[in-house]
Amino acid sequence: MDNALLEKVERLVDEKYLSLDLPHLDWTLVAWYLLIAFEDHQIWMFRIAAKDESQNQKLEGLVDRLKYSIKYALLRAKAEVKTDSNHEVPRKTSDILCRRAIAIIQEGVKYSAAMQIISSVYGKKVALKQVDNAIQLEVIDDVYHDSSYSVLEVIGHIEPGVITYSLILLAWIKATDDLPIVVRLIAETVTLKNRVLRYDYLPHLAHQLALDLRQQPFLIPDGWVFEWGGRQEITLLLNALAIRCMYHLTAVEFGARRYKLKGGGDESLVLVLSREQLISDLIEMSSIDESAVGSFVDRLTFGNQVDAPDLALQPFIKLAGGKLALPCIHIISSHLERNLLTLQARQEPKRFNAQSGLFEDKMVEDLLAKVSTKWPLHRANVHVALGRVTEELDLVLVDPQSKTVFIGELRWMLPPGDPREVTNRKNVCGEKVVQLRRKYNGVKKHLTDLLQNVFAIQSDDSWEVCGAVIIEGFGGARSADDDLPVLVKYIAEAGLEGSDSLRQFAAWSTSLEWLPQEDVHFDRGHDRIETSAETIEYSTLGIICTPYEYRQFLADTLKRFSPQPEQLEQSIPA
Repeated sequence: MDNALLEKVERLVDEKYLSLDLPHLDWTLVAWYLLIAFEDHQIWMFRIAAKDESQNQKLEGLVDRLKYSIKYALLRAKAEVKTDSNHEVPRKTSDILCRRAIAIIQEGVKYSAAMQIISSVYGKKVALKQVDNAIQLEVIDDVYHDSSYSVLEVIGHIEPGVITYSLILLAWIKATDDLPIVVRLIAETVTLKNRVLRYDYLPHLAHQLALDLRQQPFLIPDGWVFEWGGRQEITLLLNALAIRCMYHLTAVEFGARRYKLKGGGDESLVLVLSREQLISDLIEMSSIDESAVGSFVDRLTFGNQVDAPDLALQPFIKLAGGKLALPCIHIISSHLERNLLTLQARQEPKRFNAQSGLFEDKMVEDLLAKVSTKWPLHRANVHVALGRVTEELDLVLVDPQSKTVFIGELRWMLPPGDPREVTNRKNVCGEKVVQLRRKYNGVKKHLTDLLQNVFAIQSDDSWEVCGAVIIEGFGGARSADDDLPVLVKYIAEAGLEGSDSLRQFAAWSTSLEWLPQEDVHFDRGHDRIETSAETIEYSTLGIICTPYEYRQFLADTLKRFSPQPEQLEQSIPA
């Protein structure tokens, strides 16, 4: 690692970012202006995507980049701003303060990309090299930086057919005359004074709006407990929060459209209300007692019980006068259940760790629900004697027809929220491969005993063993062991359900032909970070297919490994 070049890059990147003035030196004002710029960037991305369908695939990635930008902006503001007077949120924005906030948010996108590059260099996965007046990246570890696995992190976390809040908002922005009735009714309640949009949060319209939203997929398992409650309370509170935010966005976006307001009501984009009012609004839609809702609100208030706050995890910003600021587009476009878990892991690590086994149990349960009919000879979480060693095997499938045994090493992971967490998850994948190799060798050596003792099957030398690390919550990393691939759970399920034999599944999974393909599922681009002295050049990945198209691709690749007619004839006993 060229330490001098790395130090130079860090210095240049920091210099440029820190040279930009914060909008203000008062916390309430700096936070409000940064949030306004952040939300305004996002709503314009939605408006652009609504007019140009080619931008739809890029929308999620662009919004995610802005989330990193606001994270660094607020961390910087928290470190530099030492005063919080009784300033009220201004009714009219100042052009110069808006320009400062916009510059911070725009530059923050590049700054966050630079931080990711620097993190990879420290992790010794990429190296920096000087080429004339440009600094370029050179990949050191091709296995670690497999682009196809990076794409899986983006393409697979939302199942096909899931209608997210973001998609609903996008559809409404696209619409002209066929808006839902409740959207039009909410817009009609909006008033305009001095460019500021105002409305009352009407419970009967909120309940009607809820009927036009969709329940989001569950991540947190039954039995999981937070300070404010369990699975039922989580669902009710997150739904109530989403409804409150969607109501606000509906009022602002379509109220501005109704009044033909230039700029789309940017001054009104951030929802500002008292803690007491927010609690009251959430109680209205959740029917949960005040103490539990208050605990929920306080836990999600920026900076509460954490050293390095992150708006993704704590989206309620405390302002002067007991007010809270809610960036509603940010909230409805976030993975809310994942963020709750990440926050709990930071605030209450003991409680989180004590419950984490629930995810492994749910993962096994889901897998068996998918594959047990196809492969009735199976065991899960079984302890077996392999010679003098006893191993716990997470999943064992037996296929007597093809004389194949599959062993799966399972791991649920908390979905990563930043580049450092991605690095940690990739390292865990490598550790699980090493564990599986040990178990695989033991099973292969003592296969006869395992089949006899666990399944009452007599075996011979023609039996084979295959295996894979199966993960959930993360896209994975390429295995350094060619015989033992790393598979995301839904990919493993597709292969196990669609294979005619475990031999077919083994050949398919180790081939890696199921991985996303360049120019089919993703493409490469190039970007640069300009500093005062050097240009930092780096490559980017863009998604060019839908989750449905990728899952269809999985089924198509599996067909290539189906036994040919002549092979089937040879396998039929005379």
